[in-house]
Amino acid sequence: VIAEKQWKHVNIKLMTYPSHVGCQEIYIQAAINALTYLDKYLGVYPYPTLTIVDPPIHGIFTGGMEYPTLITTFGFCFIPEGIKIAETLIVHEFVHQYFMQMVATHEVEEPWMDEGFTTYWEGRIMDHYVGADRSAVNFAGIKIGNAQYNRAEFLGSGKTQVAPGNTMSWKYKHGGYGDIAYNKTAMWLKTLEGLVGIETMNELMRVYFQRWKFKHPCGQDFIDIVNEIVRKNHGDKFGENMDWFFAQVLYGTEACDYKVASITNQEKPGAEGYLVNLEDCSIQQAAEKTIESKVILHRIGDMTLPIEVKINFDDGTSVLENWDGIDRTYEFAYEGIKKIVSAEIDPDHKIDMDTYLANNSLTVEKQSVGIRKYLVKFMLSMQHIMQSVTTFI
Repeated sequence: VIAEKQWKHVNIKLMTYPSHVGCQEIYIQAAINALTYLDKYLGVYPYPTLTIVDPPIHGIFTGGMEYPTLITTFGFCFIPEGIKIAETLIVHEFVHQYFMQMVATHEVEEPWMDEGFTTYWEGRIMDHYVGADRSAVNFAGIKIGNAQYNRAEFLGSGKTQVAPGNTMSWKYKHGGYGDIAYNKTAMWLKTLEGLVGIETMNELMRVYFQRWKFKHPCGQDFIDIVNEIVRKNHGDKFGENMDWFFAQVLYGTEACDYKVASITNQEKPGAEGYLVNLEDCSIQQAAEKTIESKVILHRIGDMTLPIEVKINFDDGTSVLENWDGIDRTYEFAYEGIKKIVSAEIDPDHKIDMDTYLANNSLTVEKQSVGIRKYLVKFMLSMQHIMQSVTTFI
């Protein structure tokens, strides 16, 4: 069965089996989403055709591959609609038309430059069109975003530090290739986006694509463009260049973990009143009590990144502080009439490389309501799963 659809100058052609025609719209729409997104943020797909081949089950090992103007998928039509494997695979393989096809890096010597970049853009595209909290799974009450799933896959692999990110593909002696080349690269690209801002990230990615399409860049060529664009847009905010960042996330194996260690609010008694003048018995009134408030932060991991910290006070106000993240411990201290009620590291979730988010925040009073809420949500999800399973029994 052959289905066709026109998108701008591109004729999209799907070749599939009659039993898979139910996935026709899913495949073609996913390709259109990817075409539209990359056309906007990177540049034009220059070819007049895009062919999608959906092989039969006996040809499954030909699926999930990319070639110039042609991609193959897997026949996942039997999977529930809320599990976005089919869409994700189409998007991923199409992004390869840009990274490793047009921007022709060495996929064996520097796999992070095509698989990692592709995974990053896959996450952006899927999260944009489907929703950042449900672009991988939206089934039986369970919602997981694409970028969230890739992050969880990396952190749960047990191989997060077995090799630096620039390792050649055949040198992953004891596993970790997919986790590091794909997922870790996508995570540090997302962290770079968080640090420099989405506008700068879009610009440097577009410059990289436009400057190196139909050529053969290496890793340093990308780093040079990052240094160029970040310096142009942010001056010396991040130092002379971003080499310190790549030394850790690409050429190193350091883990990132920051923790709100403690919050204290100490009352400080004011000065006592005293007699000023014996003639008219004037008195200097006692000073009001003040509060010395303090937040102490710990750097648990070896990676150092600039960190934002949001500190909330009991009068409803808050302040956003900045820490260079270098010292092993750091504090923010205040004196006045307000008490600190909570603090949160990276409140806008810019640092995707942070390995343990549970210690990023601390509240003075324990909030058991939040724990109960997540417990109830978990129990409801399990109930939905069990109900779904019974339909197959």
